[in-house]
Amino acid sequence: MPDSQTSSASMALQRGKACSNCRRRKIRCDGNRPCCNQCHLSPTTACEYVPPNPNKVRQTPKQMMEHIQGLEARIQELRHLSEGGEIKSPLLLHHPYRSDSGSSGSPTPEPLFGSPTSPPLIQYIQEPPADLITTLIDTFLDRFTHNEFFFLNQTRFSGAALLPMPFGHPDRPSRTLLNVIYLWGSISTPSHLYTEDGFLEAALKALPQDIADLSLNPHLVLQTLQAEVLLSYYYLRSARPVEGRYYSTTAMSLALDAGFHVLSPMSLRPEVYPPFPLVQVLLPPAVDAEDVPERIKAFWSVWLLNNYWVAVQGTPSAVPHGISIETPWPGDSGGGATIAKFLNGQNQDSLVPAALLAKASTLLEHIITFSARTKGAPVFASFATRLRDFQSNLPPFQGSNTLLIAHALTDLPLCDASRFDILGAAGRIVMTLSHLGESAADAVYDVDPILPLVCETICNVFMDELSSLRAGVLDRQRRVQYQEIKMQLINLMNIMSTFEASSPVAQHCLTIVRHAYSFHCGTVGDVTSEDCGDY
Repeated sequence: MPDSQTSSASMALQRGKACSNCRRRKIRCDGNRPCCNQCHLSPTTACEYVPPNPNKVRQTPKQMMEHIQGLEARIQELRHLSEGGEIKSPLLLHHPYRSDSGSSGSPTPEPLFGSPTSPPLIQYIQEPPADLITTLIDTFLDRFTHNEFFFLNQTRFSGAALLPMPFGHPDRPSRTLLNVIYLWGSISTPSHLYTEDGFLEAALKALPQDIADLSLNPHLVLQTLQAEVLLSYYYLRSARPVEGRYYSTTAMSLALDAGFHVLSPMSLRPEVYPPFPLVQVLLPPAVDAEDVPERIKAFWSVWLLNNYWVAVQGTPSAVPHGISIETPWPGDSGGGATIAKFLNGQNQDSLVPAALLAKASTLLEHIITFSARTKGAPVFASFATRLRDFQSNLPPFQGSNTLLIAHALTDLPLCDASRFDILGAAGRIVMTLSHLGESAADAVYDVDPILPLVCETICNVFMDELSSLRAGVLDRQRRVQYQEIKMQLINLMNIMSTFEASSPVAQHCLTIVRHAYSFHCGTVGDVTSEDCGDY
């Protein structure tokens, strides 16, 4: 063998330099020309070297699948057109940082098929047909009519959403918001073509572009904030805390950047002065009497959602420590140092359920946050008096889910107090939630996803107390206490079972409680497992 061939055989062959036979047979090629050693040993087919194509770029399997899906979608469109149909204006899912062209109308679609080196393939997801849109929106509004996490004016939103305009038209709500609304509507109105997962994916892919356009289109601020709140709330319902806390944090960041925390009842636009002269996210001026209350409600929706996640995870709030909240409570005419005045015992005027729930969550968040910073009884004691004063002024809920949650959240911090306070608070929460259990079967989809988590916490309180009682001698008094606590625990689990089907988080919490209860029943000692009922 010549020296040149010997030296080349000893070197690693570059990608694409093997002969066609060795490529096909997936064996090592030495690259010798005119005939490699493998073809010399098996001369059934001529040894050929195909020159590489400089314009060819390798594709990953994911890119090839996206390309195939795009081709299939295009085939369906062409087939639909050939049958005399009409292609609806689609939702354009594109690179998250590419701007749409044009100031009005639907966005101009970019080329559907690009070269392998072009940005990720654009996909089209059609908006549902008009009759399904109406059903999804009506279902959503029925669910959120008395829910604090939808703050937009329902009449204006519904009118704009049902306009006979293409998906993405500026007169309609943003693509992100509409897809999140459809997502919530699809929970109780499932469709095999327009699925929950499909709407969620479409919303998540459209959201980055809306955020990028905020400084250019201030009207997107409120809609984007609403979309992020509903996304976070959806993830709370789905027992997915990482995504839920993420969108709650981004919603709070947007609310603070846009100045929602310094609104006043008469303000046209909050005055916010950023410390550095970057592009500022500004709300457009209020145009009618509905705008300012809508924005005030928006801030407290974000505030409440943040406090929910603090309670769920026990992690610090997304609100910077020391920031002054000037926005008045919902239904309140005053403003200025809103949170500071409330914690000091002032600003007691507003008895609107939304305001009471926001206040209850504020007390819960502060107790959790400050307890994490400073260990010991003095921290809790500093809020205990304020908590009890607020609790004593809470009106009875009388069928209001908002007030029911406010009562439960106000009792929840007492589960870190003395044993007497703990059991008293837990018992009151069971009594409060028993009213929910009576109506949950008829309104199963209206159960706030925070309530199963409250129930799980109280169940743990009861089971800890049962363990404590079992640790001592089960005399007559302890047996009576044990049976009373156990019956409260069973009652609470029965309540949880009535709304088990309302959400994945309800199913998750009940499963955990049932497993824990089975463990406790198996180690009760003189108390038989038959006392545990069906559990």
